[in-house]
Amino acid sequence: MSKGISQVVKITEAKIHTTKGAITSTLRYTLCISFLFAGVLKLISITSFYHEVELFLLAYFPTFLHGYVKEIGISVCIAEIAMALLGLWEQLTRYICLGFLLMLSFFTWLTCINLFFPSPIGSVESCGCFGEFFRLSPLHSFLKNVVLWLLSLTYFLLTRHKTSSWRIPFL
Repeated sequence: MSKGISQVVKITEAKIHTTKGAITSTLRYTLCISFLFAGVLKLISITSFYHEVELFLLAYFPTFLHGYVKEIGISVCIAEIAMALLGLWEQLTRYICLGFLLMLSFFTWLTCINLFFPSPIGSVESCGCFGEFFRLSPLHSFLKNVVLWLLSLTYFLLTRHKTSSWRIPFL
């Protein structure tokens, strides 16, 4: 009798592990595609994205950052594309899910400030999330970021025990 129960428990654990793996893979690919899509579209219309970065810097950040519009714009695009491409490599799961979570936390905070606490010069009308491909209102931008942040948080929580160390596999 106990042998039959232990087999059922093993089968159940295997199904849970398989389901958890499918969920984490789906979350990883969803986040990677979203970041890759956003980063490439921003690069395609980089001058428009520079303008959006400049508006956010003027509205919400200290003046010493205003001279670094191009550097910040290019850095955001490269970071999004790099995170997306590295996210496809399963060996870096711990780093990538933390990177997704940190970037989306910042973007969610920024769009929340823009939506609920507009600056004296007014709120920025488009976040520039997808370049000129399509423009999102402050509300839609905030909701998109909240959904992606929740996906990223779920991905982080599901994969936090996947590897035991923070050692980078190729170093």
